[in-house]
Amino acid sequence: MLSANIVLTPSVINVSGVSVGATYDIPLGNPTLYVTEIIGFFTISGTGVLTSSLTIDTTYTPTAPMRLTFLSRANMTLAGNDITIFGLQLTQYQASNPFEVTAWWDGISWSAVLEQIPFPVTGLPNSDLEDMPGMTVKMNSGLSAGKPQDITVVDTRKVLNTEYDLINCVIDFNSGHLYRQDILIPFQGEVTKVFGWVTQDIEISDDATVAIGIAGSAGGGFGTMSTIIFEAGQNAGTFDLDIPTSGPLTEFAANNYLAFQPQKITWGGRALFTVVVKRT
Repeated sequence: MLSANIVLTPSVINVSGVSVGATYDIPLGNPTLYVTEIIGFFTISGTGVLTSSLTIDTTYTPTAPMRLTFLSRANMTLAGNDITIFGLQLTQYQASNPFEVTAWWDGISWSAVLEQIPFPVTGLPNSDLEDMPGMTVKMNSGLSAGKPQDITVVDTRKVLNTEYDLINCVIDFNSGHLYRQDILIPFQGEVTKVFGWVTQDIEISDDATVAIGIAGSAGGGFGTMSTIIFEAGQNAGTFDLDIPTSGPLTEFAANNYLAFQPQKITWGGRALFTVVVKRT
């Protein structure tokens, strides 16, 4: 697996202890083995105030579908500069709080999404809140104009915009790789959308089908809530979207599994699935 430890400093990026300047051009073609790897994992750390903009990207073109994951615990102050990861320009909040970026090559171009990692919050200081207009409420005391009193945040997911998560899975329809995959979900929630991207042309003899559902245990039975069908010969770079009907089949408890069951008679093709889930 392609992997590296990335450390951000105020002016340069260090990769596994070596400075690469202000831009880390991930060497997918050096060694050439990396060009055909499906998954890469990188950790990002570092603290400080930026004196120049930093960029993580690649100018290399993979010869096969690839997915890269970047897990950040960095705490950087932008100070008018930028941190950009595969085209995603971080906000100050993102640069100073944990996040995960998933970037994938679909055979034509790179795409990327950022997910903020939630952390416990028990309250908000008054200084973080905007002034509120005067109001009249039915309570034992009134509120005048100005900042509200100390509050306790009950649902931090809405404050931090972390109600939704993305779960990714690569399904390979090629010989020796066509098998069910189960992904553990450590929280309670509900599936809202299912995307399926073709990353390698589907073999032309017959359709490729993937049934998706919630299982109580790895390898356990499940009811199908979504079925993605890629037509025979469907080209890389095309995608399908399914919005399953909300109900018992889309709901899951903590430590349930998201199950992907592929089926194809004649081997050939590959797809990347992204499932959007809402925490409840």
